[in-house]
Amino acid sequence: MRSLVMCGLIVMLLASAAFAAVPKTLSYQGMLRDNDGNIVPDGTYDAVFRIYAVATGGTVRWSEPDTVLVTDGVFSTILGDLYAINLAFDRQYWLSIEIEATGELSPRIELTSSPYARIAGALDLPYDGYVDTSATAFAVGNTAGNGIYASSRDAMGVVGWSTNSDGVWGKGGAIGVYGSSDAGVGVYGFNVNTSNFGGLGSNAFGAYGKNQTTGNWGYFGDANYGVYGYSASGYAGYFEGKAKTSGTLEVGNIARIQGTTWPSSGKSMELAYDSSLHRGYLQVYDRAGGPTAWGDLYMGSTRVGFGISTPARLVHIKDVMRLEPRADYPSSPSDGDLCVVGASGSRHIYCYLNGAWRQMD
Repeated sequence: MRSLVMCGLIVMLLASAAFAAVPKTLSYQGMLRDNDGNIVPDGTYDAVFRIYAVATGGTVRWSEPDTVLVTDGVFSTILGDLYAINLAFDRQYWLSIEIEATGELSPRIELTSSPYARIAGALDLPYDGYVDTSATAFAVGNTAGNGIYASSRDAMGVVGWSTNSDGVWGKGGAIGVYGSSDAGVGVYGFNVNTSNFGGLGSNAFGAYGKNQTTGNWGYFGDANYGVYGYSASGYAGYFEGKAKTSGTLEVGNIARIQGTTWPSSGKSMELAYDSSLHRGYLQVYDRAGGPTAWGDLYMGSTRVGFGISTPARLVHIKDVMRLEPRADYPSSPSDGDLCVVGASGSRHIYCYLNGAWRQMD
């Protein structure tokens, strides 16, 4: 029986079979001797090369028949010329050799790294690959620096696309996904079905988004506005719950109040609307209760019209003003106070002038 003695692996391919520029072949050179250690006669010999994922036993992952030309005991061949070596090479593999159908020679040859494996770390660009698997197609890990870093001078550094899930997804103790740009947008998102899009981190704003169907758009974090929204027919901003401002609230057009869900605590000026009663409320109230629960409402020195949009006096009432009758005069009166006092059937209108209540009717 002859034995095959390895002279050397000249080039072993593949850190990943996906790289198109990396050949899916393996160059191998060996020396053929007989059982006594003598070089076999020159000539051609039938051989079968196989690759396994284990050193002994196991399942054949790749095989190829070949005819090798032996000169002075030495032969060279290219494995993969007939059947491409479509292995991921993400694990250790072993090569076995069988000569003239005499059975596989032992031991198998452990495949080691190669120049191609080292170049593949830098990728041969441009690169485009595709797999159909439920597992992760591409993963990068780093304990200190960036996992994946991409940059582009004129376009986008990273583009992610998915039919049924997330195009780009990030998770981290600090920042899941980070993007930066000198002139464009740090992170950009686009929905193929609706054409809705949004961006994070541009020169003008922190975040921006637009709905192409309605034309609604908005952003936050620019030079003038913390949050800005636009809607042609719906709501430029919508809050499902409480909204609070510690500064000035400005309304450029009409402020619409709907609902009367009163707060449970605190002092405030409350503006509400009861749709069932078709009634509006404007009140100053301390929700803690007590004799001082109601506060004062100051209208300033401007004219106030009731039922009229162009008041001619500080208080201008278009129709009827009603004074609720009292059983007695109010305490601590001042000149100009008006009231209706008395029992039903004997009430009169009184005005406090010059230190006394005077009947006006």
